[in-house]
Order: sequence, then structure tokens, then C-alpha cells
Amino acid sequence: MSTNYVLKSISDIYSYDKQIKGIFEKINRDLSEDTISLIQKYDREMINTSKAKGTRRKHLQTLYVLSKMLEREWNSITKEDIDILVSKIMEKFAEENGQESNYSYDHKKILKIFVRWFRLGSREFKDVGDPEETKKVKLGRIREERRQSFQTY
Repeated sequence: MSTNYVLKSISDIYSYDKQIKGIFEKINRDLSEDTISLIQKYDREMINTSKAKGTRRKHLQTLYVLSKMLEREWNSITKEDIDILVSKIMEKFAEENGQESNYSYDHKKILKIFVRWFRLGSREFKDVGDPEETKKVKLGRIREERRQSFQTY
């Protein structure tokens, strides 16, 4: 008796290829040619440095949101533009009390990585440090949910 099992990869289970394609459709529809080109180059960099498809999906989706919030071209950003963008991130995505959330943390982290890549040529902090525009962008601590511990007697 033979049982055939179809093994699916993680990528298949989460449909990363389909999700990435959908994100690029939004990018191509809503963003400028310069921004589209820059994000496509960044995606190639992620592919060439063996980033997982889940990581690529997260970065592309976040860059789409950040590009819409920035309201200008990435190649002309200033430190003040980054400060304003970080304020928008915190106002929109932080906890109600203003504390860092997972979502605001991820947006700021990806912002720093992306700006480092296109300004200094590497995604890696250890290789090039941070550009002036993002040196003061700080990633806050995320509040841990308090969990009740149950003791057995």
C-alpha cells in the first residue's frame, strides 16, 4: 500500500511568490518610476544576498508603505525628511501610549537598512555604519505582554 504525500515548501505554504508579485503590482501602480527602479534594485540585492522570500516580502511591503508616507523621491531625502517620516511612523503605528510597537519597530528597522543600502551601498551596519540621515533613528524597546504564571501545587 503506497501513500503519496505532497511535500510543500514553506514558500508554497505562505504563497510568498504570489504575495511578492502582488506587492510589486501595487508598487508599479502607485509609486514613481524612480522609486520603482530603486525598490527593484533593492529586491535584487536581497535575492543576491540570499534573503528568504518572507524577508523580501516584509521589506517590500514596508518600503511600499514608507514610500507612500514619504511623499517624495528617496534619492532626494534629507535628515529632516527622515525625522518627519519617523514621526509619522510613530504616530500611525506605535502603541496608544506612544511606546514602540512591533509594527513601528519593523518600519524603522527596515527604513534604516534601506537608507543604508542606497546611500552607502550595503545593507550591513558592520560593513558601512549608518548614513547621516538615519544615525539618530532609534529602535525602542517593545513592551512584553505580561503573562500570568500558573503554579501547580
